[in-house]
Amino acid sequence: MAFDYSSRDYSTIRADLLRRATRIAPEWTDRDPADFGMVLVDLWAQMGDVLHYYIDRAAGESVLPTATQRESVLAFANLLDYVPNGRTSSQATVLLTNSTAADITIPQYTRFVARSEGSTYQVYMPSSAVIPANNSSSITVLEGTIVSSPAETLTNSASGLAGQRYTLVNTGVVRRSVVVTVYEDGVTPTTYRQIDRLTNAVSGERVFTLRSTATDEIEVVFGTEFRGFIPPPGSVITATYAYSSGSNGNLPANSVTAFRDVTPAGITITSSTAFTGGINEETIVSMKSSIPSLATSQNRAVTANDFINLTRGIEGVSKAAVAFTPNPAGGASAGNASVTVYPQVSRASDYLTTADTSQTVSSTVIDAVTSTLQPRALLGVDVVTASTIDWTPINISVSVYVNGAAVALFVKNDVETAINNIFDFDNVYFGQTISLGQVYRAVLNVFGVDYAEITLFDDDGSSVETTITVSSIKLPKKGTVVVTPIGGITST
Repeated sequence: MAFDYSSRDYSTIRADLLRRATRIAPEWTDRDPADFGMVLVDLWAQMGDVLHYYIDRAAGESVLPTATQRESVLAFANLLDYVPNGRTSSQATVLLTNSTAADITIPQYTRFVARSEGSTYQVYMPSSAVIPANNSSSITVLEGTIVSSPAETLTNSASGLAGQRYTLVNTGVVRRSVVVTVYEDGVTPTTYRQIDRLTNAVSGERVFTLRSTATDEIEVVFGTEFRGFIPPPGSVITATYAYSSGSNGNLPANSVTAFRDVTPAGITITSSTAFTGGINEETIVSMKSSIPSLATSQNRAVTANDFINLTRGIEGVSKAAVAFTPNPAGGASAGNASVTVYPQVSRASDYLTTADTSQTVSSTVIDAVTSTLQPRALLGVDVVTASTIDWTPINISVSVYVNGAAVALFVKNDVETAINNIFDFDNVYFGQTISLGQVYRAVLNVFGVDYAEITLFDDDGSSVETTITVSSIKLPKKGTVVVTPIGGITST
């Protein structure tokens, strides 16, 4: 009797075992569940079902489109030299008042305490500041904890092997804050430079790169004899860095309440702005979208898609668009073509809630885009990075007729969630077209909705458009959404 290899679940495996038992042990005819033979058959069938489940999961994790585990997606990222977007600290300004007759210097890495919704956060100054006598001054602060004094020791005796890697103690590390120092002779500190990819390093260059793990840990990776430099055996290696709460650190205004350690004499905290810009690690959905795009660019910038794909491969950039301008007139670049790049960093944490309609591109991202694309562009093509990314808010009003057996408030909340899903940061892209039918389908798929009437679907007026197509260099964003439930159960 041949085995049916398509039998993969409990019931089919069990049936196959019983058919085989009939052939090889015809004298065994008792199929009572209490029979010990039936107990063994049930156990074998269950074990086969579980093993086939593991096989299917393993097969799914071996292909990027069906991978679901962060560890699997990160393995593909490392294989294709894609650098996932790391965690970013939120930023704010704190107004300090000096009531003394002398200027007071607040040293770098001075720590503060911020409180919001019952939780306590640490905040620090990335650079020193002087508060003038009998005056106030605003200082920049970052959410997170700085590891600097003393620095963290990665190893007291480097192995001297190629590709050395050491894991930082804390999770939630802000990648750009990591500074690595190697005492190559045991006494003199040498600061190694952080780069995104070791493949961009030349032999003998003292650099390091960072690798993310599925458990949110960061590994410091050094080079080989061909790419970068190998820290000599016996070297002491230290690191300073910050670790952050990411998007949870986007705190409201006046959250900073006190100095973390000693309050300088005569200095008081007057106020603080809201913290913005805190970002978590790149999501699995975003990585699965960006990794193949980077591979198709083949490390050159010729077509518009090449510019977009290479930009999306830059740490901190989640989406990108480009605009081409041929032969600009006048100036030093006259006669050249110009490609303007619009890099959008992740706003997954607050894209649905922020009132902003644009985002300023940081100087760090601008420098990274320019330095990455310009060497790969064709001769005569100037790369320009936009300083602002604009969003197009889309306003929606819908009357929802609720089934008499459903709770109106619950249905209203579910409809708002369905509309939010359309405008979720991971679901929007530059130049996107959103149709009226798409919104209707989202609303009508909500349990408890009998039918609905959309009375406003517009980005610049008060009409009901059939489709809304945003500019190729803008992202669609949820504007004002009003859901009015009609009928249903109005009391819970």
